[in-house]
Amino acid sequence: MVDDGSGKLTVWRIADMKKAEVPKEMYGQFYQGDSYVMLYSYKTGRKDAHLIYIWQGRDSSIDEKGASALLAKDLDDSMGGDPVQCRVPQGREPNHFLTLFHGKMIVHAGGFASAFKNKQDKDTTVQAGPALYHIKGTTELNTRAVTVPADATNLNGADCFALVTGDTCYTWCGKGSSAAEKKVAENISKILAKGKKAVTLQEGTEPEAFWKALGGKQEYPSSGEAAEEAKEARLFHCCNTHGYFKVDEIFNFQQEDLINDDTMILDTYNEVFVWLGHDSAKEEKEEAMKTAVQYVLNAPDGRSKDTPVYRINSGSEPPNFTCHFAGWNPEKASDFSDPYEAKKKGLGGKPSDSKTAAAPAKKGPVVLEKVSVGDLGFLDYNTNFYALDVLQKGVPDKCNPAVREMYLSDADFEKIFKTKKADWEKLPKWKKDAAKKTNKLF
Repeated sequence: MVDDGSGKLTVWRIADMKKAEVPKEMYGQFYQGDSYVMLYSYKTGRKDAHLIYIWQGRDSSIDEKGASALLAKDLDDSMGGDPVQCRVPQGREPNHFLTLFHGKMIVHAGGFASAFKNKQDKDTTVQAGPALYHIKGTTELNTRAVTVPADATNLNGADCFALVTGDTCYTWCGKGSSAAEKKVAENISKILAKGKKAVTLQEGTEPEAFWKALGGKQEYPSSGEAAEEAKEARLFHCCNTHGYFKVDEIFNFQQEDLINDDTMILDTYNEVFVWLGHDSAKEEKEEAMKTAVQYVLNAPDGRSKDTPVYRINSGSEPPNFTCHFAGWNPEKASDFSDPYEAKKKGLGGKPSDSKTAAAPAKKGPVVLEKVSVGDLGFLDYNTNFYALDVLQKGVPDKCNPAVREMYLSDADFEKIFKTKKADWEKLPKWKKDAAKKTNKLF
């Protein structure tokens, strides 16, 4: 990094096409509907050096983003062109940027009205009702808090959250959260509390008032029995546009990396998801699913070869998928409109005759579908059965290792797991893993 972040920092927010200086007590707090210009000055030996960061929120307007770039250039020119400029889209913050806020970076929902105001534009810096912040990272350096809809399904046992209500600020620590996340969560909650009562909760000790603020208790991804195996998630981009199937890893990924023209593979160690873009080709979908299964079978990290592989469609992402994307936006996830047409419409143009933008998809039920065994050459577990002792010794030839237990006969399955196969599929993963471990089928 440039240095340890101990230099001088000045932060401006873009307001009415001009720089408005941000009070020092608000440093590190951003609105995802705004853009900012930051000047950082430091020493390199005896020489003064300068760095200009341009932070652009996910929902910042086009004019604000353009103004931030122009004002940064003006600032650069006024300093003789000496500073280094760095554009930072939300979610792509480099380590040095995060270091400037010492583990206290917060991204709030909303923002200030655009410079080009109309009747619909208004400041949305004050959130009505409870506010929920997802606190995620692997170290104090890269951990940050991003606002998410205040709903219990957005909780995640692998991370920490801050819930701000009318009179209380809760710090919620999932069973699988890291020590760095817990420390940052407490620091961030102190900032968000603003005189409110501060309460720290461990997963499983929530009072009724906590669930009431989230609209009631609901199922959410829990670390459960597999907490000791938690690993940092990895995202892979799959495409065949070059005439062959290619897979590339995406580092520091975020929701915007999910490209609807292609397919993606998300590896969370305990589960692997094949995400199928709305406009991806059939051949690409088939190759991505086969690749995901081979990825699990050949993984050199000691994971179980029974690790499940799921197929999900864009717009129908389950909570145990979305929880790995900081600040997941459900509205963006279900919008399949053509970005060119949307931009053209926003500028007052008409959709082109040859192509009409698709309407945003209606939010339907989440479908979590295991990869079809028939598509991958595995034996069908609806017609091929094995005794318990055979399955406990290993995975029989041509059986899908991700669902070894399903090769039990219906009678044996109900006797061992005390439930029917159809009901078993509805159970959360950690409960199934615990039962499989007990019966030596994990």
